[in-house]
Amino acid sequence: MGGRRRTPAAGVAVAASWLIAFATIAGCSERAAVRVYDEVVVAPSPVESLFAGSASTTESPYEWSIPTGWQEFAGDTIRLATFEVAADGATAETTIVSLAGGAGGPRANVVRWLDQLGVALNDEQLDQLMAEAPKVTTIEGPSLAVYDLTPFSAPGAESTIGALGAMRTETVFIKMTGPIHLLRQQRGAFEGLVGSLRAR
Repeated sequence: MGGRRRTPAAGVAVAASWLIAFATIAGCSERAAVRVYDEVVVAPSPVESLFAGSASTTESPYEWSIPTGWQEFAGDTIRLATFEVAADGATAETTIVSLAGGAGGPRANVVRWLDQLGVALNDEQLDQLMAEAPKVTTIEGPSLAVYDLTPFSAPGAESTIGALGAMRTETVFIKMTGPIHLLRQQRGAFEGLVGSLRAR
């Protein structure tokens, strides 16, 4: 037989050399790989951007009467005041905010509140909500419309009752957020807070 006989040791050596070569190529390929990622920037809506910056830290131009059983906390760079009320193991928070000008208008702000709750209404439902919102007249004189969003929230979920309207050259927002049953229980007190709003 004229062919050269390959010993087992030689076969192992050849196999090992192939494995080393493959590993080297694979390693180089991994080092050479370039991964490209796209950065996604979510821009706030025109209405949301009004609430994103810092507001004046000067004393509030308004004052109000605190509903019985509510606790008031100091305001911050955005809020003129924050209130909490607790009952039956649940807590609701109410805030007062004022922004210069129209602040996007009532409809856009109600849609923003609904978005925060994960609720989307069709045009007919939204038209009805806007048209049927009762108005509370403040001591200052102007009226604020009250938008009760609890009928649109899932049972057991948190919801919102909000009031907004023009006062002087500003738009005032008063919003109560918490469990549905507590919001409904405290709606009278909430409207009392809205009605008590007056110039300092």
